[in-house]
Amino acid sequence: MNLASAGVWMIVALLLCTPALGDGGDEGMELNDGEMMSNPSLRVLVVNSYHPGWLLEEDLLSGIVEGLHREGFAATLDYELLTFWMDTKVNYTSPEEIEARGYVAIGMIEELKPDIVFVNNDNALEYVAIAYLQAHPEEDLPFIFAGTYIDPSVYSPIGDLDHPNRTITGTLERIPYEGIFGEALKVFPNATRILLISDASPSSVNSKKEFQEWYSVHENESDLEVLDFVQTNSFEEWKSAVLEYQNGTDLLGIQAYQDIRDENGELVPPAEVARWTIGYSSIPEVGMISSNVQDGMLIGVGVSYWETGIYGGIIGGEVLKGRSPRQFPIVDPGFVQLSFNLERAAMLNLTIPVCSLVRADEVFG
Repeated sequence: MNLASAGVWMIVALLLCTPALGDGGDEGMELNDGEMMSNPSLRVLVVNSYHPGWLLEEDLLSGIVEGLHREGFAATLDYELLTFWMDTKVNYTSPEEIEARGYVAIGMIEELKPDIVFVNNDNALEYVAIAYLQAHPEEDLPFIFAGTYIDPSVYSPIGDLDHPNRTITGTLERIPYEGIFGEALKVFPNATRILLISDASPSSVNSKKEFQEWYSVHENESDLEVLDFVQTNSFEEWKSAVLEYQNGTDLLGIQAYQDIRDENGELVPPAEVARWTIGYSSIPEVGMISSNVQDGMLIGVGVSYWETGIYGGIIGGEVLKGRSPRQFPIVDPGFVQLSFNLERAAMLNLTIPVCSLVRADEVFG
């Protein structure tokens, strides 16, 4: 954990130690271990924007469970854990389909009446949490969100990041560009150029805008020149961009590639995109999502979704004890995960500095 993350946990500790002030059976559904319980006292619903196996949301989910445990709420003993996967990355991708999946989740809430709802990523926030609160202005069902790239204050139930208007709070997701560039230069101190590339999914488009804002401020002080930020959903265009820059860049900064499609419009498995990139590129990769390293890429510097989940779970535990979500400001908690892939380092005939390996959260290969 870096110093920034440690500072965030100190802020959380202060918030949690403050006395309470008062309030100022469908597809994609899982009952998990709660099915084994005879008479659970609480119901916790977690709505995920994507599909089972999506590693980032799996990490958020396990982190939420861990955070609740640290607050004294044990799954299968103190609450029934319900999950719903909207599956809006693969099977339900049109605006109409995404909205329909949101209606299914809202129907679950109305039928099962959970005590608290966690929503992960932008679609679950907009089409479930915000839609529910707008449709039920008289209710105070608490929502905790995570993984949003946009400014959620645009939604009327939130309005203010410091003091949300309704019973909802959560965390912002912001890619740690300063940390990414810094770690890349620790491993490659002579690097001067980097090409950024990602798919063109809505979340990736939002993150590119965020990067452009960050880079406009830090460009003159950065030791890495950003040659371009390529965004495409075409596998052929992805291949062309990677090959074009083989002799023109020192580093390849890779963000998301989960929405890359072939010439027939079919989704290309992310692992296949990663395998092709590793097999045909001799440029070291710096993954802007830490899990990229598990797909074989060299370096990963990104948000720690597990720690972010713990953060939300702890807040959720406080809410279950009687505090209002409105007492917790909406922030970027700043948890960063550093990972390396030694097998890829060997392919590139590179040696990762010992100090970097010591600081790593995970090392593969």
